[in-house]
Amino acid sequence: MRKSVYDLKKPLLVMSVFTMIACSLCSFTMAGEFTKTIKREFDISANGTTYLSNKYGKIEVKTWDKNRVKIAVTIVVKEGSEEDAQKVFNAISVNFSNGADYVKAETAIEQIRRSWIWDDGKADYKINYEVYVPTTINLQVDQRYGDVYLASVSGKTKLTVKYGNFKTESVGDGSNFELAYGNGSIDHAENAYVGLSYSKLTINEANDLSMNSAYSGLNASKLNSLTTTAKYDNYTLGTIKSLKATGMYSKFSATNAGAVNISGQYNSVAMSEISKSLDLDLNYGSCNVSFSKGLTNATIKANYTDVTMKVLPDLCCYQLDAAANYAGVRYPQAMNVTYEVQKPTSHVVKGHVGKSDAPIIKASVNYGGIKVLGN
Repeated sequence: MRKSVYDLKKPLLVMSVFTMIACSLCSFTMAGEFTKTIKREFDISANGTTYLSNKYGKIEVKTWDKNRVKIAVTIVVKEGSEEDAQKVFNAISVNFSNGADYVKAETAIEQIRRSWIWDDGKADYKINYEVYVPTTINLQVDQRYGDVYLASVSGKTKLTVKYGNFKTESVGDGSNFELAYGNGSIDHAENAYVGLSYSKLTINEANDLSMNSAYSGLNASKLNSLTTTAKYDNYTLGTIKSLKATGMYSKFSATNAGAVNISGQYNSVAMSEISKSLDLDLNYGSCNVSFSKGLTNATIKANYTDVTMKVLPDLCCYQLDAAANYAGVRYPQAMNVTYEVQKPTSHVVKGHVGKSDAPIIKASVNYGGIKVLGN
């Protein structure tokens, strides 16, 4: 007798249901979470150094009023059984060392051996540090594949984070930050160095900052001075007293600037309320700046770049010395023009608004226009 289609499908249906139940049980079994905590405490001098090195987790550094370092490392493992979790615990260790003026904790991970033949060899685990240090301590922190939080310390901080994020409060003079493939936040820094690659950094306030960046972004509210080399970056600044930058394919902007010095190729410059000096050397870029009271001088050299300059009302007097090749010069009607020569391929203008011995604004552009707005 020939079996019906329904009869042929029954074994397949039963097998499918069994497979679904087995997979559900497997998923449930592998959802277990196991933890192991390692705790250590060490005496340290008030101005000593704490070294921390970790990966695949987070580091949180807090402060207290003791000349001691307290470290708690919590290892969290998600596995199907306690036996398999123990194999992961056995492969992870924290190496401690210390002296009168230093404490060091470093994560070490051996190859994790697994028993299940269908497993891909990757364990699901996290290694989290919680550390208490004196407020005057120096810090050296190296983190991979995880985040870092640092409380305020008056000592020097050296922080390296790759494939993670960091947040710091106040750090001491001479601090150093290296960030790759992550986001960073600094509340306050004195003199510091920052290296960025494929990252974004936010700074609330800093004194003197030195930077080297690529494919990154900086957003800073208040800086005293910034010296940087930038490639494919975006610098968005609030108030800055002194900026010196060498850039390529980068954008530089500020809402209130003092002295500005920028050079390079394929850069975009937008600086507002420049109150001291401007020195630009640009190729294949754009320039949009404004000048305010206190300006002493401004010099712009550019090729294949359009230049727009706005003179704000509080800068009542200035001189203009502008020359454009293969472009023109536009200037305010109120300007007292003392010299002007316009040819088919060039335009030269000299003049002044207010006193003739006022600060000089010089602009020389090839293959780009010059526009002066305002007074």
